[in-house]
Amino acid sequence: MNVKVTTLGVLSVALAALFAYFFSAFLGGSSPNAAWYALGAAVLWLVFVVFQVFFVSDIIPASFIIFFETVAFGLFTWHIGTTVMSLAALVLLAAFLWWSHTAGANEMNNAFKLHFYKIAMPAAARASTALALFLAVIYVGSINLKDPTASKRVLENVFKPAEPIIARIIPGFKFNDTLGGILTKSSPVKPEAPGTITAQVNQMIDTLEKAIGVRAAQADQIIDILYKATIGRLLTLSKNMQTLILLGVGLLLFLTVKGLLFIVNWVVLLIVYIAMKVLQATGFYKISLENRSKEVVVLD
Repeated sequence: MNVKVTTLGVLSVALAALFAYFFSAFLGGSSPNAAWYALGAAVLWLVFVVFQVFFVSDIIPASFIIFFETVAFGLFTWHIGTTVMSLAALVLLAAFLWWSHTAGANEMNNAFKLHFYKIAMPAAARASTALALFLAVIYVGSINLKDPTASKRVLENVFKPAEPIIARIIPGFKFNDTLGGILTKSSPVKPEAPGTITAQVNQMIDTLEKAIGVRAAQADQIIDILYKATIGRLLTLSKNMQTLILLGVGLLLFLTVKGLLFIVNWVVLLIVYIAMKVLQATGFYKISLENRSKEVVVLD
């Protein structure tokens, strides 16, 4: 295998592992900035996935790279959900990565002139679909309805990135705050009126119950209320309804991530385009003409 192809493959697998590590850390809540690190790793990994289309023309090295990328994803995410869901996520990932590579490679092989957008866009679009499917399946698999503590932790980690945004409105906002804590931070009351907060909390509890049908307690944290409104209500349904709703959650998550990655794809293509120009200028590769004989059917 060419040294350049080997280097490209190693970097692709390393970036796949880096993304999977940060995604696992995000769901596990071990790092507050894991979501942003995972996004950065995903962008770089998608860049190298597109590079593979241009630089890895042989099907055997391409297959090896896709295989080891899939292994790298599974290495850090296998423990998150059930075995079936993890296996399904990895199979979908490998299948769509294969589709991504062949779509771009076919366009490049069938064209007489290399058109960057026509080659790179199909590859990037299918690779981002692979990533969105993987994330959706792994996340749904991480929702363990038999373990409320684990489900609540996953739910909190999903909402965690929104804390800084909400904190701009309510200084110091945290999802582990109680309703009273939120009221204190948003509109502090004087020490001589301690009953004011209690009265306001009771009013908010009544309002929430009327709005979403969830009865909160004085000591409930915001994440507890979110849990009661989502997974808590899901637990009251039949097994079939739970399955259907989880499938709906997975589909909604897939469409959301895919929509966000549509924007990311343009960033990826811009990075690849600039990098390709730089690599060509530095002699990493060159474009040459190829003479090909092709059999055709001719009617005499």
